[in-house]
This record gives sequence, structure tokens and C-alpha cells, in this order.
Amino acid sequence: MSSEFLAAIVLAIPLFAATNIDNLILLTGYFADRRLRVAEVLAAQFAGMALLILASLLVAGGVLALTDGHVVLLGLLPIGIGVYKLCQRRLADPDVSGSIARPRGQ
Repeated sequence: MSSEFLAAIVLAIPLFAATNIDNLILLTGYFADRRLRVAEVLAAQFAGMALLILASLLVAGGVLALTDGHVVLLGLLPIGIGVYKLCQRRLADPDVSGSIARPRGQ
């Protein structure tokens, strides 16, 4: 096992824990609900995690097929989606101003 791979694993563990705090809160609520059986909650949790891992592996495989220059362009995707949605909204309602909120009565 290379040191880079080991370093990635050591970094991934706390990152995974930090991003799953909200999941732990939801699981606490599900386990507290007496209408749900523990086996159902655990099965759903494992199925959800398996789907997330599978999706991550598929995306990682797709990214490996791209060159570095193309991977960088993927960062523009969320910006493009936001601009597209903004344009859709402006075309649907041309009276919308650029401000976030308007004072009442104006």
C-alpha cells in the first residue's frame, strides 16, 4: 500500500465523519420513532450508503476517462446551471428586478 493511498484514507475518514453529522441526527430520530423497526432503519441506511458509494464509483470512473483539462471544466457546470436558471426566471417574469427583496409598498 503506497503512502499516498494511506494518506488519502487517513484524510477521508474524518471528512466522512464530518459530513455525516446530519445523517447521525436523522438516524437518531428514526431509531426513536417506535413505528419503525430497527431492522428497517438499518436496511435503509445500508442501502442508501451502498447507492452513494456506487454513484461515487461511477462518477470517479467517468472522471478517469476525461483528461485533466476537461475535469477542470466540470467546475463550470454548477455556474452554468445557475445562469441558465436565472435566465429562465428573468424570461418568465421580466418585471423581476435585480434585488433580492423589495420593500413593501414599492
